[in-house]
Amino acid sequence: MFDRLRYLTGIVVVIGMMALSHTVKSQELTFLSGIDDLPLMPGLVENTDLTLIFDSAEGRFVEAYAEGDVTELAVSEFYRQSLPQLGWLHDGLVTFQRDGEVLIILPTPSTEGSGASTTVRFALSPMNSN
Repeated sequence: MFDRLRYLTGIVVVIGMMALSHTVKSQELTFLSGIDDLPLMPGLVENTDLTLIFDSAEGRFVEAYAEGDVTELAVSEFYRQSLPQLGWLHDGLVTFQRDGEVLIILPTPSTEGSGASTTVRFALSPMNSN
């Protein structure tokens, strides 16, 4: 009886690990196309047609947009928690700094459609640009 219980427990553990592995794989992060080390929050979809990238002697300028059925608060919280792990210093409500660059992440309610979606503007520029 004890061996049978151990066997069934082992099967349940293996099935649980397989389900967890599948869940983690389906939630793997993607990154913005214009800022390749900036993760895109799950639930957001980037609008690559609106991405602008400009390199100059001062540094890079990138503007990108994403939209999804997420709240403004969830967007702010996701980036406030995840970006410091990538070396970004949170220095304000919507701004981060790293390696001489400033990143602004501005979530706003979408005006299109009837859903409760949010549009997020990502703007990256050199720290001393005016």
